[in-house]
Amino acid sequence: MRKIRLVIAVIILSASIALLVWGFFPNPRETRIQNISPKEMQIPTPSSLHSDPGRLL
Repeated sequence: MRKIRLVIAVIILSASIALLVWGFFPNPRETRIQNISPKEMQIPTPSSLHSDPGRLL
């Protein structure tokens, strides 16, 4: 029984160390370029922010 527990402990320890080392690897860097037109960057007009009260009824 003692040998089985020792083997299981070594397996768990080695898996834990492998996962710990894997966790310290840096993530690959990824750069995404998204083109935004100036028309999409405009602030909406104040009249478009308010809903029509007659439309709710």
